Amino acid sequence: MNDLRELIGKEVTVYIEDKKEDVFLGIRSIVTDVTINTHRFEEKSEPIYIEVQADPLTDLPKGVDYQDFDFIPLENITK
Repeated sequence: MNDLRELIGKEVTVYIEDKKEDVFLGIRSIVTDVTINTHRFEEKSEPIYIEVQADPLTDLPKGVDYQDFDFIPLENITK
């Protein structure tokens, strides 16, 4: 868990789906929080979901909203 918290404040590339164009866009961002969701793991033996919240560092292209940065799966970010 501590290793994941080290992501907070790091600059990363977030891959967000542009729903209008049906492509993923890489947007430079700063990680602001990390969430580990174990609810479904505890209740239904499903995978644990790790998500980050981020603030984009650039203006957003059309088709992408700031709310898209609230719950980003960990696999959708790179260094």
